[in-house]
Amino acid sequence: MKARFVGPGGRPIAKTFPYFEILGTAGPQEQTRDPKDQAMLAADAAYMPNLDRKHYWGGPVTDADGRITLPDLIPGALYRISDPSNRPQNGVQVRKDFSVKPGKTLDLGDILIEKPQS
Repeated sequence: MKARFVGPGGRPIAKTFPYFEILGTAGPQEQTRDPKDQAMLAADAAYMPNLDRKHYWGGPVTDADGRITLPDLIPGALYRISDPSNRPQNGVQVRKDFSVKPGKTLDLGDILIEKPQS
């Protein structure tokens, strides 16, 4: 899977790693008290760096153009990318839910991060 992270105005966001999870059985969001966010399905999620340290511990991070490639994904599994700058104090800022097909590279295009970390 590949994507490009951009901030307001389309400027690339360099040197960031998205909050990236694999989702299991859908259920209520546990990591927020905001009723709107609790209505979002996300139970049994695992933060990818904790699940796959070989590929995700400490990276990968976006390059100078905001591009990132996330390797070694399970075909058919459901993944979620959330805003790395707004978690958990402002609730979950989900940017994309996706799954990949065997042998294919999914391009998610530009993903807007409304309040990138400075």
